[in-house]
Amino acid sequence: NMAKTVSSAGSSDILAVCIEEQEIKMALCGTAFTGWKEISKIVTIPIQAESGEDLAVRFQTALSQMQAKNPVMVGVISSHGVVTRNIEIPSRDPHEIRDIINLQAVRHTPYARNEIVVEYVNLGVYKNVYTKVLLIIVPRSTITRFYELALKLNMRVDKILFGPEAVARNLFKLPQFLTHKTPICVVQFDTAE
Repeated sequence: NMAKTVSSAGSSDILAVCIEEQEIKMALCGTAFTGWKEISKIVTIPIQAESGEDLAVRFQTALSQMQAKNPVMVGVISSHGVVTRNIEIPSRDPHEIRDIINLQAVRHTPYARNEIVVEYVNLGVYKNVYTKVLLIIVPRSTITRFYELALKLNMRVDKILFGPEAVARNLFKLPQFLTHKTPICVVQFDTAE
């Protein structure tokens, strides 16, 4: 189950798409009778050395078999497709943090600044002066792949999410986790592990 706030798509089905080197994972999420968004179908399409058009046709075939109603695409970027770093920023001001991260991002990746998209997750204050952040650096080409695929399929991309963060945020909105007092460990296995 996924929390209601997973997308602004409203009554449309949400098609979560994760594009990896060897496969595309698709999960169809629609509104159940409870009013919550629930995953109803999951499909994996192997890529190997397929051409872009072949892949779009295979994707469209899988999509039609899923019987999605007016789907809106949500891109999901796995942890394999990003560079992450835990860093401490000598500030607590959100604007200063953003400026410092934008200046320092290229130091943590082999890409040029115009080839990456930089985001971060605030992990809290450290020693009353520093802010601990999870720096997330995504190659722009990774994001472009979602828009290119959506264009071929005449779909719209609602948003692009960092998979581990999206799972954690939505998991802890579920009622059974809201009252949980002990630590919880979430472990994910996939074909790349």
